[in-house]
Amino acid sequence: MSADHSSQNLQQQNAPPPSIPKWRKALYSTFVVIFLFALPELGLRLAGLPSEPSKPQLGSREFADWLTTLSLNDFRSGILYQEDRELLWRLQPDNTVNTINLHRGPDGENQPVRITINKAGHRGHPCDSSENDASLNILCMGDSEFFGYPLDDSEVMPVVLERELSKAQGDHGVQVINGGCQGYSSAQGWKWYQQQFANYDYDWLLLCYLNNDAWRNPVSDQVMLEQASAPSAWLGQMARHSNLLQWASSLSKIPEEDYVRRVSLDEYKANYGKFIAAARQRSARVLLIDYCFPEVFPGYEPYSNALREIATEHEVAYFHVRQSLQPVFEDENGLDPYLPLLSKVARRWGSATLAEAPHLCFYAEIDEPIHLNEVGNTWLVEQLLDYFLSQETSTTPN
Repeated sequence: MSADHSSQNLQQQNAPPPSIPKWRKALYSTFVVIFLFALPELGLRLAGLPSEPSKPQLGSREFADWLTTLSLNDFRSGILYQEDRELLWRLQPDNTVNTINLHRGPDGENQPVRITINKAGHRGHPCDSSENDASLNILCMGDSEFFGYPLDDSEVMPVVLERELSKAQGDHGVQVINGGCQGYSSAQGWKWYQQQFANYDYDWLLLCYLNNDAWRNPVSDQVMLEQASAPSAWLGQMARHSNLLQWASSLSKIPEEDYVRRVSLDEYKANYGKFIAAARQRSARVLLIDYCFPEVFPGYEPYSNALREIATEHEVAYFHVRQSLQPVFEDENGLDPYLPLLSKVARRWGSATLAEAPHLCFYAEIDEPIHLNEVGNTWLVEQLLDYFLSQETSTTPN
């Protein structure tokens, strides 16, 4: 063999392999995606896996849909909540939905409910200080209690408060702003306050965050809020829309015994402290309303105790709904002032159900009562009127 031929063979052996055309690379990548992701994704969707939990992951699109279904069921005329990177979810602005009160007896009356969300993204009228000439301005920041689940626009607590205060004040204007959002914790509420309500010129700040803060969840609200606002949050959103990634995640679920409170007690106290400090910067008074029902949710009682401690420490007004309502149940004439409204409640539940579950006179749910109904809100407002009408308001917790 000649030297030239041997050199040629050696050059061929050491030569780099021929490059793969770009179109082939794209084709190979497409096949990999199809076989490793698209086909398994399609298979899981067809199989309905993973099955959707009764309470989907907080802050997910499914959770926003679940909240809407909770309020509207199959009577929806639109979506009520939407995902939000800063708050996890929020009310969809400029929106009106019509439904019925889903909490009723088997033979009870279907009673219409209208839920109106203004252009600013909260229930009721917007808080435009430039067009407000009211002499008394009240801001209500809280969860579903202030939002008014499951009641009509006209029956929610901030609206009833404005209506009754306007009657008592005579010609003096009153404006009550509803900053309640269903499912919100104090962590979300504080962020929403900073975004939406911090510039509103109010005289009173009413706060009612508790039940959602004490709710146990795989991760805390602080972690979720940090993840939602991170630059890589789009990856998490994509994962929540993928059955394959959800299925893979479901294989390593956190056991319920390892769940944490959505907001720890220390964070809970700190969040309330921020609200109170913000109110004092504008010389506004503060009222904490405690809706905790310890007989139904005994695990939430430490948060109720903390709320009482916050009121004492910061010297602000405090009102415990359940403790104050108990004497009304024990008074045989306690329901007499509310008979007109009670007739509506009785038609919704039926007299037999109302007799078997007397708490339905004031609460909306037959099981696990949390939310006050229209009678409960009327009673509550009557108890609170003196706070706003008296010049010297006591701040001693009840």
